[in-house]
Amino acid sequence: GDVPELLKSMDGFVYSTDHDTFGIAVVEAMAVGLPVVVNDYAVMKEVCGDMVTYYKSKDVGDCADAIEKLLAELPERKETAKKNVEVVRNKYSIGGMLIPSCTTINCNHSGIKSGFIIKSKNVGVTKYVRNEITNLANRK
Repeated sequence: GDVPELLKSMDGFVYSTDHDTFGIAVVEAMAVGLPVVVNDYAVMKEVCGDMVTYYKSKDVGDCADAIEKLLAELPERKETAKKNVEVVRNKYSIGGMLIPSCTTINCNHSGIKSGFIIKSKNVGVTKYVRNEITNLANRK
């Protein structure tokens, strides 16, 4: 869709929510090579690592300072953000998260036998996917 094209037309992306969420919009912005400013919630640090600029959560002045710094260093920030694109796409793509070889799950749902092989770079993802598949398989 339209979201990647819209994002590509921007100079940067600021995620200033005060809610602790995964931040799919942040991943989308990083995936198109935008410099990003986000709050310093633990989930954002887990999702973004060292690929973004952080501001102190709920501190409007610190957020404004981070945006001002991004604008002052925009050419360098854009170059760095472009280098992070492949990292983000590998980390958050289906191919990057689910790679055949690790956990095998066999299901029999409505008489249809299925098998799944899951390998995730993140143990939590593997457990989540395994549980979701198992729950789906156990539904009648």
